Amino acid sequence: MRALLLSLVILCAYAFCGCGKQGNSSSASAKAAAGESPQTQTALTELTKVLRRYSFEKRKVPQSLTEIVDAGYLQSIPEAPAGKKFVIDQKTVQVVLQKQ
Repeated sequence: MRALLLSLVILCAYAFCGCGKQGNSSSASAKAAAGESPQTQTALTELTKVLRRYSFEKRKVPQSLTEIVDAGYLQSIPEAPAGKKFVIDQKTVQVVLQKQ
């Protein structure tokens, strides 16, 4: 049991420190926002950081950004570019843009 818990802690630390490909929120978010404004890229990076903190502390990935707001981790969801919305990618635990 201790070995499993230790492995989980190490895995989480690895993912959240940016050591892994998926754990690097700045480059992953930047790729997702290719062609978007610097404000949108910054929003994606910051939303992903908050999402990962929530997921780590609550030990679950929320279904929507509204859950993060309701839990007090975020005051409000920023406005997405026209025709798009911010959504959570459950596999990579990052916020991405999606066409509406």
